[in-house]
Amino acid sequence: MSNAGTSNENPTTSAPSSPPPSPRFPSPPQLDPPDPPVLLCSPFAAAQPTS
Repeated sequence: MSNAGTSNENPTTSAPSSPPPSPRFPSPPQLDPPDPPVLLCSPFAAAQPTS
């Protein structure tokens, strides 16, 4: 388990370690999207000469 697992778990542990933080941080990601959308609002700004 340690020998065989280490080979496969080593790289796997690194990968899962990174992904968890992402899903675990659903709040930050959600706050980030709102910001980008504002920049993506470019299409809206173009349609709305108000900007």
